[in-house]
Amino acid sequence: MKRAVVLSGGGARGSYEIGVWKALQELGISYEIVTGTSVGSLNGAMMAQGDIDLAYEMWERIDTSHILDLEITQDTQTVEGMFGLLNSFAKEAFKTRGVSSAPLQKLLLQVIDEEKIRNSPVNFGLVTVEVPTLKPHQLYIGDIPSGRLIDYLVASSSAFPAMHSHEIDGRLYVDGGYYDNTPINLAVKAGAEEVIAVKLKAVGVEKLSHYPSIKLDVIEPKWDLGAMLVFDGSRAKRNIALGYYDCLKYFGQYDGFMYTFFKGDAEKNAHRILELFMTFFIKLNFNIRATVSPTFSQRFSGAHEYIAQFAVLKAARRRCGSKDLSEADIVTAAAEAAGELLDISPMEPYSFETFNLRLMNQLVRYARLPYSELNLDVNPALSVKECLTNITRAVSPISAPNRMMYILSCLTDEERLVQNKRLLTMLAVSMPVEFMAALYINALRDFILLE
Repeated sequence: MKRAVVLSGGGARGSYEIGVWKALQELGISYEIVTGTSVGSLNGAMMAQGDIDLAYEMWERIDTSHILDLEITQDTQTVEGMFGLLNSFAKEAFKTRGVSSAPLQKLLLQVIDEEKIRNSPVNFGLVTVEVPTLKPHQLYIGDIPSGRLIDYLVASSSAFPAMHSHEIDGRLYVDGGYYDNTPINLAVKAGAEEVIAVKLKAVGVEKLSHYPSIKLDVIEPKWDLGAMLVFDGSRAKRNIALGYYDCLKYFGQYDGFMYTFFKGDAEKNAHRILELFMTFFIKLNFNIRATVSPTFSQRFSGAHEYIAQFAVLKAARRRCGSKDLSEADIVTAAAEAAGELLDISPMEPYSFETFNLRLMNQLVRYARLPYSELNLDVNPALSVKECLTNITRAVSPISAPNRMMYILSCLTDEERLVQNKRLLTMLAVSMPVEFMAALYINALRDFILLE
């Protein structure tokens, strides 16, 4: 059975794909075909070439000047510097109809060995789009004239209008994402019967073809991978780790959704924490497994319980990406919500003993630190969404961690909750993620006291 790896475009987020590649190697999962678009074509070429160490070295040392002809004079670790860089990029792109990708071509000359790729047992394919006709070109290595592979890799990666279009033999080409950002179709045409697709959640056209006879596995990030056009070595290291652990989790080597836990540890942790969840609700005479009866008016309190349960389960399903959740999944989702709100790193595997300890240490830190000492991270490698989240978290009195802390204070006031069940329901409905996190921290605190 022929297996293909398909790599989507996504600019600087492409470092994630290197982590997936490393995991596939460790799992002993081989492939006969690699197809990619944009940065996926660059990583795919290196996969066909077989040089994972070189790929690691390239990504961990990379910065924007290695990709784009843009002079960076700003201190990008400050808010002013970040916006200065973005302003310079926008001005240059507007003035010259895109920033030159000459540095990218120079980089590829250093890391791509065309002869190796042509002689590789792995068939390589890429996508680019001709302009102004918008004619797609889906090319395998055998279709690309000898000595022109790097030209076609640059063409596939030319994210117009941010970057110049790339000229080959008098014709202009732009990013393949204008036609197919995740070229599964190209892999199937090459004979793939099984496809492992890596999607970077980036801007681009996705061909929604249906292949009922193809086994399709899709690996995609749960975390934000950052800005697409700002390349940063430290961010690349993080994304490589995320791709590596996401792939290992997908193939059953670890537990967890956003975080990575040692196999079987989530079940053990869930058993202990679930008992404390139940104990807490029993104290409040609150049936968390309640359902609304046909005689709705006679069970208004049951309706409160059902609504709270529905809100939490909906949030858990969204975080886990699954409709069918076990009780262990729900507890793990709550733990991970707390981890995200308290800035626990997702770049390593955890036992729940270690993870829970870090949660409690961070809880103390958040409770004591003044806002001026919180980490205000606005590095340009972050996406706009991440920057806004970090700024809001640092300066807003109602940031997500603070909302969780408020709910936690409510959960500790059991007498108040017994008298007003509606409060618990409203907290669950209005802030389900923060509520899950607070519920987990509350149970964890009880667990530590029982030890």
